[in-house]
Amino acid sequence: MTVDDWRRMIFEAEGLSDWRVEEGESYCYHDTKTIKLFAHDQSPASFLHEVAHVFSPEPEGTHKNHFHGGLWFSQFHRLVDKYMVTRVATMDTNQ
Repeated sequence: MTVDDWRRMIFEAEGLSDWRVEEGESYCYHDTKTIKLFAHDQSPASFLHEVAHVFSPEPEGTHKNHFHGGLWFSQFHRLVDKYMVTRVATMDTNQ
């Protein structure tokens, strides 16, 4: 399974089939349903980090720019638990 296949599988499994990944500075853009990742970053954790933002788009706590609070962490933790073992088990290392 390629990195792109794995990402697409997660989008579909999470009900995000209309989302896409593009090259750029790592960020989650809700208005265009786009996750941007640095071209050199193929880390599954970086991708799941941004997917967690899809499910927790609002700032948390008392800081208007704090997006890594409990809701985000809960989503990130859920995604890692659900998909990291899958990623390791199905990763195509011959790319």
